[in-house]
Amino acid sequence: MKNMPAGFKIFIGLMFFLTVLIVLAPLLHAESVFLKDGSIIDGKISADTDRGITIKLADGKQMEIARKDVLRTLYHENFRDKRYIYKMDGSVVEAYVVDEDKDNYTYRLNLTAADEVRISKNDVDHISKRKVQVQVQVIEKKSEPVKEITGRKENILNSASRIRFALGVYQDFTDEDLNEIYSRRQAPFPCFVEVDIWRNRDEKGNGLDIFTRMTVKGFNWDRGKFEKFKSFNKDIPSSASVAKDDTNSYTFLHYGFSGGARYITGVYMGGILWQGYASLAYQFIQTVEDKIMIDISGNSKTTQGKSYTSPIGILGGAGIEISFSSYVGIFTEITMGYNPVNMWGKTRNIEGVSVYYGATLRTSYF
Repeated sequence: MKNMPAGFKIFIGLMFFLTVLIVLAPLLHAESVFLKDGSIIDGKISADTDRGITIKLADGKQMEIARKDVLRTLYHENFRDKRYIYKMDGSVVEAYVVDEDKDNYTYRLNLTAADEVRISKNDVDHISKRKVQVQVQVIEKKSEPVKEITGRKENILNSASRIRFALGVYQDFTDEDLNEIYSRRQAPFPCFVEVDIWRNRDEKGNGLDIFTRMTVKGFNWDRGKFEKFKSFNKDIPSSASVAKDDTNSYTFLHYGFSGGARYITGVYMGGILWQGYASLAYQFIQTVEDKIMIDISGNSKTTQGKSYTSPIGILGGAGIEISFSSYVGIFTEITMGYNPVNMWGKTRNIEGVSVYYGATLRTSYF
């Protein structure tokens, strides 16, 4: 670990933090304790032992529940919304899905009643928030009508992006000096990976997402701007020149970690979900490093890499997302950010404008 590059250490740390946040995300929601008599207690669990559960209610009071009375505990509110369960035999059940495991769904016809029904997933075609209209189409020369269920549209509208990844095709700084010195972009940067940890969509697929994102950007320096670079770095001797071989110069990298919200809206047309969105995130970790190969009296030397941390930043974006199925989609996005650091004698914004193209992995948001 001691010999590991600083940038890689930061990358490992950010990935670990992202993983912990994803694992703990469900705990941010209020818990619902199902009792065997059919009632449901909502609140925040403060203790969970073999003997029972202690839950803090909305009014601040503590409630003790014996373990023998507990049926299950849920950490989301989706069970309160009525669903339409479309079975393989063509029948439809209007119910509240209160539990799910690898092989079965469990539902209640009356949410506050103790009666529950378990149904095998093999017997279920799909589950929808809406009642699907069944269209009957009569084909010529056929004695029986053919039933066509609009399952594709329902599956797409009932899904949303879970993981998004993208590569950038353009990036720059808003700071003029940085933009001039680091004018050559370094492939394959910029790029980002994003995880949507909470999604709330309506029947048209529109709604709000909460996401976390890790961004990596790289800039290569312009050799012709070395004199200007020296003027900002007083520790470089005036007699120094650019090394003939500067292949080891990575010059400027930064790693940003952000969390924010995205509102997305659109329309289903031509078998595809077309959506536009706007996002705003708080970019609270930003580390930048630079390293350049120089020659001093004929001897090559590497300038000491410097790190700058900007704990306060804002990242805004807008884009278009196109979903071809309930599993995958593509998008394009433009972002603009502000992350100040004290660099080269003044406060500079090490963010700027970036343009991305990417893909989404979509899952059901039930």
